Amino acid sequence: MTQIDQAVDIREGEELDLSAIDRFMKSAIPELAGEPVIRQYPGGASNLTYQVDYGDRSYVLRRPPLGKSPSLLTTCCAKRR
Repeated sequence: MTQIDQAVDIREGEELDLSAIDRFMKSAIPELAGEPVIRQYPGGASNLTYQVDYGDRSYVLRRPPLGKSPSLLTTCCAKRR
């Protein structure tokens, strides 16, 4: 598989809570084992996008942008649409 955007080290100030992500992922996918390795996709216009790897399994995690107004988060950056 060819990736257009390669994940890189997470930008300062955009880190995630590794233990919270691990708990969430393992509750959603019980067969996951080990510790996650998280990297960030540098491209994109608004939502922060991360690659979460557990061994040879990769997942994509998106989150709203940091510091945006609540009205923006309910429209263009909403994850629950």
